[in-house]
Amino acid sequence: MLIVTSRRSLCLRPYCPWFCPRYVAQPPAPQTSPISSKIPPMTAKSQSSRTIFPNSTYYIVTHMDTRRCVYPLCGGYFTARVNQKTTVCSDGTAQPECRILEFDYSALKLDRASQDKLTGYVQNGQALLRGTIGKTAPIGGKTYDKLVVLEAWNARALSKPSGTFARSNELPLACPACASFQHSYLNKSGSVKSHSVVFDATRFSATLSAELLAAIQSKPEGVLTAGVLSTSGSRQVWTVSEAYTPFTPSGPRLGKLGESCGSRGLPMDWETGLFCQRPDTANCGRADAPGTCQTQPSVCPTIYMPVCGCDGKTYSSRCVAYGNAVSVDYEGICKAP
Repeated sequence: MLIVTSRRSLCLRPYCPWFCPRYVAQPPAPQTSPISSKIPPMTAKSQSSRTIFPNSTYYIVTHMDTRRCVYPLCGGYFTARVNQKTTVCSDGTAQPECRILEFDYSALKLDRASQDKLTGYVQNGQALLRGTIGKTAPIGGKTYDKLVVLEAWNARALSKPSGTFARSNELPLACPACASFQHSYLNKSGSVKSHSVVFDATRFSATLSAELLAAIQSKPEGVLTAGVLSTSGSRQVWTVSEAYTPFTPSGPRLGKLGESCGSRGLPMDWETGLFCQRPDTANCGRADAPGTCQTQPSVCPTIYMPVCGCDGKTYSSRCVAYGNAVSVDYEGICKAP
């Protein structure tokens, strides 16, 4: 029996004319150099039609350091490499876990709200982080472990993962006789293939399962999954207990009606139809005085009581200024600068 192979799938020749009519034999994949010891940010390398993403140095927080002693001797979060029994800490020793005192997210370029959101995932063990463990700046003459984060993936089922962590992708050629999906292990070599991917129905809704399956099938980076391979008849099934997708920054929070705004730590943008109304005593925010999110008037009475807006323009009335989303600096026409 003649066996025809492609780079990412195998088909028995007798099946292919019926089940794989679009099959085209592929040349062997070019050889690649070993992975560098320096870890780059997540980027895709193109090898013909195949896209490769790094699968090494992924970490997960296992639990908080709850010991009762003086910081920084205590505190932080115990973190481990997934799929591995030991993790190399900043002092070069291999331990079951490393106590991470600081997470450095600067490479992700997150705004404060997004970083707070990611920190919540991380501290609850609901994120996979790719990066390197280094040393903090000296604290009391001593350094501690720091995780410099290059990628962040947040959990979608928000459940405790079980099984093996892998990057799940759809294979380019799917037919009934061939496996349709590949699951490349994180932090170790090797992979497995399956004919189907099943999301644990006690953890994933039907809508979320469909979304994640579509991402596996369409996204070059795939989906990071924790799963178990099993056999059902002649078919291999990858059952997922938890799935992770790239963390998406939330963006700045929009101010709502009646909320304070326009100052440090407060929303600097607001929902449609609102504006940040500052009191006249706020000096147009020049002293960092906040305003309040108010509705922009759409109709104003025809009166002439001029005010100088915070944009330096004269408006016929306070209502007209507010209708243009402009706070009032002072009453009367604007004075020449």
